[in-house]
Amino acid sequence: MGLLFMFFFLSKALYYFILPYSWIIICLTIGLLIRRSSRWKRRFLFAASACSYIFSVPYFSNWALGKWELPHDALDRSYDTAVVLSGMLIANEQETELLQFNEASERLIEGVRLYKNGEVNVLLITGGAADTGYPSFNEGEH
Repeated sequence: MGLLFMFFFLSKALYYFILPYSWIIICLTIGLLIRRSSRWKRRFLFAASACSYIFSVPYFSNWALGKWELPHDALDRSYDTAVVLSGMLIANEQETELLQFNEASERLIEGVRLYKNGEVNVLLITGGAADTGYPSFNEGEH
């Protein structure tokens, strides 16, 4: 149980560590904490400014995302089942019928696209309680 929790926690923590704005905040904080005017202070402040500029200009960010993503090939045949992993709903304190999707909703959209194009016959959508703030929230029930 402890190892599973550690893996879950590290996967959530590492997500925030690789975000560009985390690097901007880290460089800016280190640059401002260095007291005297030194080469390192200028380097960290320049790195924060450069990262802020590069990740906010759509040309550069789209280019970087294009290098990160793998090319999508069409399926050469029809498959019986496509498994769509959950983790795409936002847990809501109020019990409403309105579902709120997060940035992982592309999983469901891609699965529906495959189903409508006839590339898969059945969508199998998994469910679970992956939000530690709301352990009773189960996506499979919605």
